[in-house]
Amino acid sequence: MSELFSEFSKTGAAAWREKLLKDLRDKPVEGNLEKYDAVEDIRFRADAHAEDHTFAAEIPGEYPYTRGSRSSNDWFIQSAIAVNSEKEANEKALARLMSGSTALAFDLTRTGEQVDLSRLMQGIETAYIRTHFEVSTPEDASRIKAFCGDVPLSFAIRSGELPDTFIPHSCQVSGFKVQEQGANSSEEIAHMLLEGHETFLALCEKGFSRDDASAMIHFESGVGSDYFFAVAKLRAFRKLWAFIMDRYEPEHSCSRLAFITSKTGFLNKSLRDPYTNLLRQTTEVLSAVIGGSDVINCQAYDTLSVNGPGEFAERMAVNISLLLKEESYMDRVSDALGGSYAIEALTEQLLERSWTIFREIEGLGGIKSEPGKIRWKQYLSATRERRIESYRSGKQTLIGVNKYKPESESELSWDTVAITGKLIVEQELNKQA
Repeated sequence: MSELFSEFSKTGAAAWREKLLKDLRDKPVEGNLEKYDAVEDIRFRADAHAEDHTFAAEIPGEYPYTRGSRSSNDWFIQSAIAVNSEKEANEKALARLMSGSTALAFDLTRTGEQVDLSRLMQGIETAYIRTHFEVSTPEDASRIKAFCGDVPLSFAIRSGELPDTFIPHSCQVSGFKVQEQGANSSEEIAHMLLEGHETFLALCEKGFSRDDASAMIHFESGVGSDYFFAVAKLRAFRKLWAFIMDRYEPEHSCSRLAFITSKTGFLNKSLRDPYTNLLRQTTEVLSAVIGGSDVINCQAYDTLSVNGPGEFAERMAVNISLLLKEESYMDRVSDALGGSYAIEALTEQLLERSWTIFREIEGLGGIKSEPGKIRWKQYLSATRERRIESYRSGKQTLIGVNKYKPESESELSWDTVAITGKLIVEQELNKQA
């Protein structure tokens, strides 16, 4: 192979950029090949070259897992089920499975009552899918585990102490929630590292081994509209989490892996422009796929509307993953952008920025300490304001929201209770209109 490549002359950075300028009809490089992202506070070059950077050769499925945690790139297609009625939730879950979903995420925190699991799970073969539950307390998780038996389950526990019994992948650490509040990629990575590390230490203090404690933690990452940042964010986070876990010298190599669910959000969605939403969701899911997500939850774009998710939006959310698997074969190629100098450079920048935030907050006593909370809120507030201003001023464009708005009004509106604490650009601009 090396002899084959030796027959081809190398193109230097100057000649490479000269060719790019010619292809761009001599337009200025600034704005076309180089971009400063004010929200991320990162300068990104699309024309990165081998002369600009030196990167270590890494292999998918091997430490430090920048290029993915597996040699394959398959992922679970997850559908979210809000449980208000056991019968309706069961019917929707079965319909989603028949439509191609391979994972279900049940939110059991809405009813305020103990859910009848026999009715909810009727006909659902948990042994053949991945099942996640969002519950209110560890006791709820234990009851579900006892009902479902010896099958892989994962839980997000809203309140209460960490479980005293080992449930594989039972502690969810969410970066998605801070993305929905307006955080940028570096801050989301830092948040998952901070909460993940504190959760790991808390589990070890309860007597779990380092390997068991690591296995109990899984991560939920948001995926946004900035395609390359979304890919690089997953790569950077996996590498940093592997680095942290490696410092504790676990016995098994898999304990250095981060199991990641990527979740599309609503910050950039418009209830007035559903078809543009589908285009956004497609690029978001594709970036999650290329970034090496283990599970992908493409949420219906109207989930947080007053009417809740519609049948069309829910079905399209599943179909996006199916199209990328069945027609584009994206499950067969690991880290498709690996080796791209631009992506590798962006990954390194996110590594450096998020690690700086992580070390600063850790030095203040962690994200749960009072100084840590104050500093974290400062980060989040500043980024949120920059994000809002970028859309308000038109520096960043959201088709259908701050440019090319549909003439007809939408029959839907955002549920003000459901979006409390979240940043939705359409709603924010409407408030200031």
